[in-house]
Amino acid sequence: MKIINKALLTIVALLFCQVGFTSDIPKTVEVSGETLYLNGVGMRSKFFFDIYEGALYTATKVTNLDEILASGKNIRVAMHIRYGTLQAERLQAGWQKGFDNNMSAEELKTFANEITSFKKAFGTELKGNVINIDFTASGVNVSFNEKALGSINNAAFNEMVLRIWFGNNPADTDLMDGMLAK
Repeated sequence: MKIINKALLTIVALLFCQVGFTSDIPKTVEVSGETLYLNGVGMRSKFFFDIYEGALYTATKVTNLDEILASGKNIRVAMHIRYGTLQAERLQAGWQKGFDNNMSAEELKTFANEITSFKKAFGTELKGNVINIDFTASGVNVSFNEKALGSINNAAFNEMVLRIWFGNNPADTDLMDGMLAK
């Protein structure tokens, strides 16, 4: 009887812990008048919690950062929140860690103002659905549930942000591999 109970509990636990990507992620999006296509989706997890599903949208299929940067002038990373409320301090600290792990000391100094502006876009608690980070010819635009949070008008900064997911030291290799459809 104890064996059956343990087996049932294990099955129930596995069902509740099952990670599955949801169907609310669109296959195409429009950024600055250009249709972009879903390249891939990955889950950002921390400890045992699924934080968000990251979706990469590009004009052509890509498998690495160089291909992303060469894929066209418009790119989107959509973060579909799966973990309740994202606190401003944690988001800002996470972005800073991503920049620190993927930029040289010289780059951190060169882009210090852009990094500060980018992190300020996440200055409030975010509870809800989707953070869109659009990379265009003019720079980075951040929105949450279609509401603009901030813009950084420096196209050279695009690569610095993209390195957080796709650089040499990505925040989460499973997330990166999923968004690159590896």
